[in-house]
Amino acid sequence: DMAVSRGLLRVLVVPMLQIRVPIGCWSLACREAGDFIKETIALREAFADLAVIAIDNVRMFNVSQ
Repeated sequence: DMAVSRGLLRVLVVPMLQIRVPIGCWSLACREAGDFIKETIALREAFADLAVIAIDNVRMFNVSQ
């Protein structure tokens, strides 16, 4: 397993969804054992949502040029 071979003991992957269609993901990996806390997960989900908005804004800007 690639994550284990790199010493990663936990990985969090949050999908970036645009109208329920995946367009990418945010990932976070740690070398410490344990669970991610709810706040960390919520923050990553917020980042993913904001990234989708930013990507769409760039797309709309490029279309308007």
